[in-house]
Amino acid sequence: MQWSAIKAHNLEVVGSNPTSATISWCGSKVEQLICNQQVGGSIPSTSSINAMKELKGVVEINEIISELVSQFDCTCDMGLDFSYYYDSSKITWTVLITETADSSFNEFVKKEYPEITADIFLWSLLHEIGHHETCDFWSESEQLHFDKLKDELEKENTDKDYLTSCIEYYHIPDEYEATKWAANYILNNEDYLKGFWERLQEAIINFYVVNNIE
Repeated sequence: MQWSAIKAHNLEVVGSNPTSATISWCGSKVEQLICNQQVGGSIPSTSSINAMKELKGVVEINEIISELVSQFDCTCDMGLDFSYYYDSSKITWTVLITETADSSFNEFVKKEYPEITADIFLWSLLHEIGHHETCDFWSESEQLHFDKLKDELEKENTDKDYLTSCIEYYHIPDEYEATKWAANYILNNEDYLKGFWERLQEAIINFYVVNNIE
């Protein structure tokens, strides 16, 4: 398993809790349109990222995401997964689906932050911004240690079930702090994020519609 793929999350509806921060999809039609998509069909293969960037609506999605990430001096672009590049402060996002990874990350954030209900796409995006905002927490030797732990998890994956490996990955300190930052940002910026998410989900829905993805 490639650990970069762990951060490639599909869009899904998360049930709302009226006493918590809630930023998720607005209706069942949206859920049917987005949540049931599978990689393939009209979406190019994962080896064709350049072709994917040429799809209608990608620029509009990226412009909306850029409004958020630029507040933290980051840039963004469509990629094969959600990632943060330390050397360039670049964040990539994706519409590719990794159902098992989505499920594990969703389970993790629901357990750690039950007061928050947000779409997994938004969690993933904010998690990557969290890497940017917390990378100074760690010394070079600590970061190398975290990378070693991730490499070891990848090697051990054949001896563990996927969910266990993912949860261990999310608890590695740099990953855990990035998610913690994302949670705090959601709680402190709920009104802004609701407006941001409304515009972003509309752009993503349009992406599926104009490209005839069924």
